[in-house]
Amino acid sequence: MSLESNSNPTSDKLLYRLRPLYTLGQGIRATWDRLGLVLAVSLSWSTVLMLLLLVWQKLARLLPPLPGNLLGACLIALVMPALYTGIAYVAHEAVRFEEVSFADVGRAFKRFYSVATKLGAVQIAVLLALQLNLLFYVSWKTTGGLMATLLCLYVLLFWAMMLVYQYPLLIAQETGMLDEPELGKTAKRGAVAVIRRSFYLALGSPLYTVACLVGIALITTLMGATAVLFVSLWAGMIAFITTISTRELFIKYEIVPAPVELKVIPDAEFRIGDIPPSEG
Repeated sequence: MSLESNSNPTSDKLLYRLRPLYTLGQGIRATWDRLGLVLAVSLSWSTVLMLLLLVWQKLARLLPPLPGNLLGACLIALVMPALYTGIAYVAHEAVRFEEVSFADVGRAFKRFYSVATKLGAVQIAVLLALQLNLLFYVSWKTTGGLMATLLCLYVLLFWAMMLVYQYPLLIAQETGMLDEPELGKTAKRGAVAVIRRSFYLALGSPLYTVACLVGIALITTLMGATAVLFVSLWAGMIAFITTISTRELFIKYEIVPAPVELKVIPDAEFRIGDIPPSEG
């Protein structure tokens, strides 16, 4: 079922209840259930990031400021988005109760490298553009400058809402989850398709998305206050939370089936009544 054709929140079919606290709780629970794997992927992500930042710092000292910083930023853009995509793939498979291992991060890194790198480049470009515009308009001491600043902040908030879904969407579309084989339709691939679909998801459920974003921001702040938790858990936990957040919307739009709720049957219904003694 097409994501774009089901993004109208007033549709009669969209009766699935979105629960941000449930989503965050499920993400934390999934982190606990796969704690060993989360520790491995998060520590690897943090280690690679720190090494690249050290290289960036070294380049900035050895080269003139502009080329040194530009080269360092390019190294980050060429590695980190694809690495996080590998972690998102592991979370995607784990949420589907598939067997995954640390080696799947490397396989996904290679498999999705091209589209992940393009998506990362767009993300960095948009964030830089919004930041530069925000700094520019803040310097204006006029009513027009204030209005432009508020507009930039609104766009920045909506872009952050879209970011919640982009890596899980990348995995879903590139693995064929969004295809409609019964209709002979193949979902569009690539970074642009990811961004477009993240726009629809954020626009279709803004309050749910903002609530999830606030939860992610709080978790990030708490982990950042203790560097050990951030280094050892952040990447994996956020991958699980965003994956489950996206999956909840997939259920809402009937892209994937809703989980079956198991009914608790009282023990009394299982009791076998007294059997009369047999005669003779």
